[in-house]
Amino acid sequence: MRVSAKLFSYNLQRGLGSQLLVSFLLLSSSACQIPHRFSKVQDSDSRIPYIWQEGVTAHFNQNITISNKGFTPKTYVSGDPTCTEDKALADMGIVTIWVQEDTVPKKIKFNFSGLSGKGLQSPYSLGTYKDYYFRNEYFQCQRLGEKSSNYSCATHDATIVKEATPISFCNQGPYPADSIENMALSSMAGVLMASKFYELATEFSWSRKFDILILPKVERILHFADGTTKTLYDSDNARWSNLKRAHSDFNIEVLPHSVENQNFFDKAFWLQLGVASHEFGHHLFLHVASNISGKQVSTLTDNREFLSSYFESMPFEERVKTIDVIQAINEGYADLVSYYTFNSGENPVGGIQYGQFKISRYIGSDVSDDQVPKALSAMILSRFFNTQRIFPDNYLSPDYQDIHTLGSIVGHALDALYGAKLGTATHDTQSDIRAQMIHQWLLRVDQEYSLAVNKQPGSIRIDPQGFLEDIIFLAVKLNSQTSDGITLNAAQCQVIIDKFPVYQARWKGRYRCI
Repeated sequence: MRVSAKLFSYNLQRGLGSQLLVSFLLLSSSACQIPHRFSKVQDSDSRIPYIWQEGVTAHFNQNITISNKGFTPKTYVSGDPTCTEDKALADMGIVTIWVQEDTVPKKIKFNFSGLSGKGLQSPYSLGTYKDYYFRNEYFQCQRLGEKSSNYSCATHDATIVKEATPISFCNQGPYPADSIENMALSSMAGVLMASKFYELATEFSWSRKFDILILPKVERILHFADGTTKTLYDSDNARWSNLKRAHSDFNIEVLPHSVENQNFFDKAFWLQLGVASHEFGHHLFLHVASNISGKQVSTLTDNREFLSSYFESMPFEERVKTIDVIQAINEGYADLVSYYTFNSGENPVGGIQYGQFKISRYIGSDVSDDQVPKALSAMILSRFFNTQRIFPDNYLSPDYQDIHTLGSIVGHALDALYGAKLGTATHDTQSDIRAQMIHQWLLRVDQEYSLAVNKQPGSIRIDPQGFLEDIIFLAVKLNSQTSDGITLNAAQCQVIIDKFPVYQARWKGRYRCI
């Protein structure tokens, strides 16, 4: 079956290296050549089916630019290939799983009581699945210049070749650390910890569940005029997406690591519980900030809108838009959800390390891996909003034009602001209170800027740089020591000097220090 489709680049995957209602789990890395911004694809003539089912092919008529990004996925196997659904445990109970603790993997006990061995369905998730296979085929492709690594293709077909199947569990582990079963268990553990923590801390509930897809095969085949083809595979990432499938509106995906990058990625994503918690943070962002996310949750799944990275990997786009800032905030928010879930870094199993980048995504670090202070300095702001591509200075320097890098810096700065208000006399991280504070801030941003972001009649006009400054100052006002919204303590004022030096000069007279 083949139908025409409609594609929006901004409602896609979110993840370590991804974008807005799309979410690659962690980060974009120069080493992985993951771009930080995507160009919007023009709509084609009709919508694709309400539910994208196995065997259905959506056809896109618009020209698409593809980055030459793709590696060879490593092969992983089941830790219990004889286990079938009819043999699965009725209740998982206390399970032994492998996780990453600081520098070494370790086994821990985790309570999965109430979850069935038939897929691990939970109050927050529809379960864990394997064998998902998504194919993209691009036609009439040609290289964009002799020295370019990008390709332009005239048309594009996208197909769910094979729908995912539930992962069955017949024992309580431990399974091998890199087995499909342990990937599912550790990913679910990270999601359960974040969901339970956030629900208790904020009393906020969300209506939509999601699948956790383990090792989905996402394939891109480029067809050239001379009859040759080039096949690329997605790898070395984790992400959240709203690609609607037969029984799921949303997905968290744990992609395989690649053969080529195995030395760079010395800590598997699935062993880092903070990674799955980060992806869950993207799911929360959709519900908390449903207006500025682009579409209401109620209508999002009634329309076919996808994260761009599922279909294409586009080169750098020159002009930064407001949606890019929102995507960066989404990434920073997801980092904070993960950070607070694991008691602001006190729990050693909750870290997020993206390959050789050890501290760039860690909210608690004052500097990135290149030792540049995490602050919205003139250098960092000018790089992110620059219309020219500026490559990282070295392999340990984050890509400061990447939404994940800016998001992590914003998250770190906001956390410093919250900490300055709360004080540290009790030697308690007060992660639950900080989670409430970031939650209330995001709610206010969504309420105050929804009309402007969606360009509704009568709304104010906002530019990307002004939008970022305004929502940061909103956080300052919400953290005032008094109800006037302008009174800060000495520690908060120092945070503004240290973390927002560019804004501090412009905000003179808009707040006072006591």
